[in-house]
Amino acid sequence: MKQILEDFKTAESFIYGASVRDTDGTPVGHNKSINEFVKNHSDVFGKTEELPEIKENDANMLLGEISTYRKEINSWINKHE
Repeated sequence: MKQILEDFKTAESFIYGASVRDTDGTPVGHNKSINEFVKNHSDVFGKTEELPEIKENDANMLLGEISTYRKEINSWINKHE
């Protein structure tokens, strides 16, 4: 169960980074910023592949689901320790 919680943290980090707009008070996703930077400096960078971007509503939905699962797992762990 504890490994699942760690996996959720990794997923949350990816979603925060890939989110294209603010997600519940977090900064605009890093991936969008990097994609824009590379586009604006295409003369410096060779052929690149865009990083994934997730729409704000989708990111918020996914983060909410992960939060719910984390709470349930933490509750289960606390009951069985």
